[in-house]
Amino acid sequence: MTTEVTLQDPSTNATLLATIDADESGINLGFAGYSDYSSAQGFGRPIFIEFRHGQLTLHVWTDIHKEDPTHVLSLENARESLRSGGDP
Repeated sequence: MTTEVTLQDPSTNATLLATIDADESGINLGFAGYSDYSSAQGFGRPIFIEFRHGQLTLHVWTDIHKEDPTHVLSLENARESLRSGGDP
């Protein structure tokens, strides 16, 4: 499933097209003019979210010259079940 959304900067009214590709392997996020190392121009997705080995993980390519993600973040400590003291 692919969805496109236009993001709008409230301070300048500039817009940016965002593309969301989702399937059973994960969620890819792309933005017009931004990419990753190995994608063809216009098809890059510098953010990938996956659920693997029981963990939700965020992969980010912040440098187009790096083949591997520059940041890999586990979201395990963001689980609601770990909240202490009830709702905020």
